Amino acid sequence: FDWCPRAAAAYEGFGCEDNPSFMLSKCSRSCNTCHLRAFEARCSFLGSYPPALQPGDIETMFLRLNHLVGITTSVLSSDPWLVLV
Repeated sequence: FDWCPRAAAAYEGFGCEDNPSFMLSKCSRSCNTCHLRAFEARCSFLGSYPPALQPGDIETMFLRLNHLVGITTSVLSSDPWLVLV
């Protein structure tokens, strides 16, 4: 966008930091963050870590939530999960 340099300079030069989700994706050149647009560049170190969730972990969490003492829940749907707490 032609207005990106002005938006990046806004807020005493903190325009990119003030609205990062928009500015870093739409005005990456003005924010000097083009390298962050590629997942591989941003997250290359994650390859050595195991996945945060394993297959079935989300279902286990919702099933456990439904059985917690002191919390009243109603399962409205399990595909996708929709629980009223």
